[in-house]
Amino acid sequence: MSSLGSIDIDGKATIGNILALRNMKVPIYQRSYAWEEKHVLDFFNDLAGAIKHISPEYFLGSIVVTQKKGEGHVEVVDGQQRIATTMMVLAALRDYYQNAADQQRAEQIDRPYLMDIDFDTGTPIPKLIMNEVDRDYFTNRVILSPDSKERKAALEQKLTKESHKLIHAAATKIAEKVQETIGNSTTPQGKADILSAWFKFIKTGTRVILVTVEDEAKAYIMFETLNDRGLELSKADLLKNFLLSRSGHRVNEVLQRWLAMQTFLEASGKEEDNLLVTYIRHFWSATQELTRERDLYASIKDDIKDNETKAFNLANQLSESANPYAAILSASHTYWNEYGDAFKSIRTLNYFRLKQIRPLLLAIITRMPVNS
Repeated sequence: MSSLGSIDIDGKATIGNILALRNMKVPIYQRSYAWEEKHVLDFFNDLAGAIKHISPEYFLGSIVVTQKKGEGHVEVVDGQQRIATTMMVLAALRDYYQNAADQQRAEQIDRPYLMDIDFDTGTPIPKLIMNEVDRDYFTNRVILSPDSKERKAALEQKLTKESHKLIHAAATKIAEKVQETIGNSTTPQGKADILSAWFKFIKTGTRVILVTVEDEAKAYIMFETLNDRGLELSKADLLKNFLLSRSGHRVNEVLQRWLAMQTFLEASGKEEDNLLVTYIRHFWSATQELTRERDLYASIKDDIKDNETKAFNLANQLSESANPYAAILSASHTYWNEYGDAFKSIRTLNYFRLKQIRPLLLAIITRMPVNS
């Protein structure tokens, strides 16, 4: 059994004081922003209900971070969706004050809850830096002030990435809900009281359990324990976190192979729900045993156990087989350039949407000589 080592658990934390006291970063391997409108509305309405009924606090679950020695930020392993969405609420409050020419209160939200300012350069530093896919867009669309040229450009750009569309939709919906909530009062003092109640509640009432561990591998174990619902929670994320947690000193190598696997599958251009998990299941069925999706996590976990070599080997094999699998998904894939008319058969199979045969095809083409 892997050791968790040193763990610091803060049961008195709120998202507000986490933002005020820490700079946070989402690791490159974490998924992008993923909350849809229903999640955003549930979150906002839960906060609104707690504030309306003057509840002293509302519990938002656990947040898992790693704190490396000598680094000025913590990395968020679990909790980025809640933190990012809370920042959208704060940004909407800030925008309201700024549009009302109340610069003093707008700045009280800006710093320290949305950004710091680099002392030497004067450059804004977001309190939460998202992964590489979302970093710039989240900062420009949410964190920076509504009159900044970056915000205006973000609102005008054509969005192609799904996570950017979700960020824009979430920020827009939250701004609408804030305006709607403030509109419930007909007096300036009433509006001011509503804004103040929201700001104070986020600072002091959004209670979380903050779990700080010393490195990534131990954080993944904690993440898995807190989210121990097999593949029901987040199938691909949980599989990835399990492999990383078992990879020991080779964690970065395993991460690079996981990212390479994702890149190959994304390059296929195939739009298919749960494609990553489908591929892993088909690979596992082709190389180990026929496995149903609901049993996949348990089967891999039972095989790997705490074996670092097995964890690395699986990540490596998944990376190597991802490109041939991507070729199965597309008759126009360059993989088929060396195989004569084989692409015609692939085109026929895809026309009839025959997924069941993919494990067999994967087992064949990874052993098939060129020009056969």
